[in-house]
Amino acid sequence: MYDPAAGQGKFFTQPLPHTSSKGIHESGLMYYGDEGQLYRWDLRAGDEGVCFDYGELGLGRNNGMTCIAVSEAGFPLILDRSREIALICKLGPEPGKENDPISMQQTEESLADFRTRSMADLVAGKGADLYYVSGADMRTLYEKGVLADLSGVLDEDLRDSLYEGALNCGVIDGRQIGLPVEAYVTTLLVSDGLWPEESWTLEEALSVMDEHPEFKKIMTSRRYMAKATALRLLLLQDLPNSPFLDMDAGVCDFNNELFIKALATVGAATSDNDPPSVMREGGAASFRPNTDSFVDFSAEMSDMGEGFHPVGFPTESGNGSYWNADYFLVVNNQTEYRELIDAYLNSLYSWSRQSELLRPVRRDIVTKNISYMDDYTDSSLSGHPWKYSTGGGRYEALHTKPDGSPWTAEYTDILDRAVPRCQSTSYIEDIILEEASTYLSGVKTAEQAAETIQNRVQLYLNEQQ
Repeated sequence: MYDPAAGQGKFFTQPLPHTSSKGIHESGLMYYGDEGQLYRWDLRAGDEGVCFDYGELGLGRNNGMTCIAVSEAGFPLILDRSREIALICKLGPEPGKENDPISMQQTEESLADFRTRSMADLVAGKGADLYYVSGADMRTLYEKGVLADLSGVLDEDLRDSLYEGALNCGVIDGRQIGLPVEAYVTTLLVSDGLWPEESWTLEEALSVMDEHPEFKKIMTSRRYMAKATALRLLLLQDLPNSPFLDMDAGVCDFNNELFIKALATVGAATSDNDPPSVMREGGAASFRPNTDSFVDFSAEMSDMGEGFHPVGFPTESGNGSYWNADYFLVVNNQTEYRELIDAYLNSLYSWSRQSELLRPVRRDIVTKNISYMDDYTDSSLSGHPWKYSTGGGRYEALHTKPDGSPWTAEYTDILDRAVPRCQSTSYIEDIILEEASTYLSGVKTAEQAAETIQNRVQLYLNEQQ
């Protein structure tokens, strides 16, 4: 930080929480969250302290769901996405003091109302310059003709350092409309002996289940999987390439035996933290790895052992492994600050910025964070010489292959082969999820739910003609 009083730069070596959101004001005040508390650090004076505990104000403790910024007046602004709470915090001069007045101002409108107003302002030509929106909102704003084309914004060398599949999540009609700063991949792993091919169709996946009655589930995961999640993953990620939907012709076919059978399979696909070893024991046809974390992925692969490969989710085209981006940065095509915004967008993909994120899209994040440290001082990690840096001088142990090497090639292969998840069928997906829930909850039979889905989706397609 540049200190105008001293006329020189000032450097700080104190480590900050790796995954927490941070905001800084021109006065030198920094705010950041850590372990459910808001901290204030005066960089010029060196004073640091706790402002308050999130729980006292109804905020969640998940750093990944909390965003912190600082207003021009120096007030910290906190957005808790997990609970849809937005607060403006007016703090006293010294954190942690009993006489330190804290007043919280909830935004006057709900987040849903704020979203509606913000989008209306943009369409009306009086919006902000830069927005962070969902994929559905990005497509809506694109169709309104109010978003700038971001093709070519990223420097060529920088773009080459990023996963193209992740960036392509923001491409519409061949143009880069939105830029995802974070993204993640979903895929399935199968035994080489069970299914040696690199992909499978829904019909083939269901046939595997018929041929192996010992399988209790078509897929499982170490994380809990709700029925709606299983339905979305198995049937809805690539609807345009499914046997149930022809967008060009404007027709659908959900009221058939294959879809009805798939619904029944989904009902049995939920799981409660199954270990990866269930694959070795023959309890499931496929396993969904945690590709959000290379550390977790390595542990899961070591638990399963060698002899597994990515087959992806059932699809009629492609490999069934998908990049997912929940939010995108988009730019108002009327902005007067395009050069400044383009520079800011490029900065978000630097190694230092990306390494702070939970789901970075830089290709070199994993490789640069892996180290061989057989003399690491933490005795709890001594049995694992390969370590993974989590920032701030902290490391986690990496589980490895039987030959002692990391699972790097297997991990990067999955990310390299993944393609963008389809985002043009969100309305149809909502219809299917809504009506399928009546079967999954036992209100309707699978046949009744499929018939209702067929009627509603076909009506929607007819309206789009």
